[in-house]
Order: sequence, then C-alpha cells, then structure tokens
Amino acid sequence: MQELKHVIESVSLTAYEVKIIKAWLTSLRDWKKEGPAPRVDVATAEDLITRSTSLHDPAFSATGSVELLRATGILHRVLENESVSNSDHQKALYLLGLAYSKIPQFFINELPEVYLEQIIRTYPGTEAAADSYELYEDIILEGFTGSGGTNVPDDVQKTLDTLKTLAEGDAHASATK
Repeated sequence: MQELKHVIESVSLTAYEVKIIKAWLTSLRDWKKEGPAPRVDVATAEDLITRSTSLHDPAFSATGSVELLRATGILHRVLENESVSNSDHQKALYLLGLAYSKIPQFFINELPEVYLEQIIRTYPGTEAAADSYELYEDIILEGFTGSGGTNVPDDVQKTLDTLKTLAEGDAHASATK
C-alpha cells in the first residue's frame, strides 16, 4: 500500500489514474481489516464479486478490481478441489466467467467465454448452463456491436446457436459441435 501511496504523491497522474489507485487502496485496506485468509469456497468468492460490482461507479467505469482478483483466486482453488460438488463446480465456473468479464483490461478478452462455454458443454440443460449462455451471449454481442449496429460473423453465430441449444438441454446438439 505504501508503494501505491508513493505513486500518487510522486508521479504526475491524471485524475482518472488517481481515482483508480485510491480505489485499490480502499480495497486493500478493507482486505487487511478482514484478518486471516478467507475461506476457500464459492460463497466467499461470490460475496467478493458482489462487493466489487456494488463498488461500481458508472461515471468512473470501474469495479472493485482487487475484490474481483481475490474472488478469481478463490474460485481457481475451489476448482482444484477434486471433491467439489457439481453444483459448486458449475457456480465456480460461472462466477469465473462473470468476474473475468468485469476485468477485461487485465486479461485476454476471451477468458470469460472459456469458462462459460465449459459450463454449457459440461452441464447442458441445467440452470447453470442457461445462466452461462445468457452471459456468454451478452459478452459476444457486445464485442460485435458498434456504431453500425450488431454484426455477428456467421461462424460466431453458429457457435452461439449450438451453445444455446446445449444450454436449453438438447442432448443431440452436443454431437454437432
């Protein structure tokens, strides 16, 4: 935290950059107050993601990045546990897709889709697959939307169609892709 404070005091930054650093400092102070390491479970990660999105300032265009990064670390540890239940596995994958979709500036843009597609293909016809498809579609459509409207390439649309069918529970669709 001292290093971030030093940056604010010694480097010429824009107001936007100062606001980002101050948000990180606030999150780091809150984390320090929590004490020992958090539990490694889906509920803890979900709480961090919820807190992160509640910190969102629409005029500022940022979320609680520290909370999102902490949540992704917890979720990856959950997925490393071979005895994790199917329910927690599904939820962890969905939350990873959601968290990574909120912090695209730190990761490759395709990372959220990887987790969401894995849920859809692994758990077709489930509520988790349906929720994941909805978020997946939102991310994809946003990526192909501009001033000229939404223009989804044919191959991407075919993938969307296949995943939608899987998410809705058509077992036959798994053979098509």
